[in-house]
Amino acid sequence: MKKPVTTSALIKRLNRYLPKSGMKLFQCKINSRGYRELGDYYIVDTGFNVVSAKYVDIEKFARKEGVLKDYEEVVL
Repeated sequence: MKKPVTTSALIKRLNRYLPKSGMKLFQCKINSRGYRELGDYYIVDTGFNVVSAKYVDIEKFARKEGVLKDYEEVVL
């Protein structure tokens, strides 16, 4: 049985991890102007103030970066 991790907890983990590399994760609201261009989540390079990744799948990204372990699963 895998340990549950909420989406909000995963976002907080990522926002603690990403500043070390000069980046920050943002969530785009559905009714915002940039939603179609950016998707649900996007990453900004804070050094250059540019979007470095659009349409980020936070679970896949967190697993790739080692923020979410194999024994954990994301729940709503």
